[in-house]
Amino acid sequence: MHSCDCNEQVLARLPYTTQVDMWAIGVIAYILLSGTMPFDDDNRTRLYRQILRAKYSYDGEVRPLYSLLVKLLMKS
Repeated sequence: MHSCDCNEQVLARLPYTTQVDMWAIGVIAYILLSGTMPFDDDNRTRLYRQILRAKYSYDGEVRPLYSLLVKLLMKS
C-alpha cells in the first residue's frame, strides 16, 4: 500500500510556497486526529490523483485529546 503526504504543488512540479507548509500541517493534523494517512492507495497513479484533487474522507471518531488540540489551534 502506498501512502503519501506530498502536496499537489510538489506533484505538479510548481514552485514551493508556504502553501506546501500549510498542506504539511494539515496532513500532520489529520494523522494525529485519525491515526491514518489522508491519502492512501495501492496504485500510485490513483494516489497522486487523490492528492491532486484533494480527495480524502474521514469516517472515524476524533480522539478527545486531539479534539482539544484542534480547538486550541482554531483559536489562534
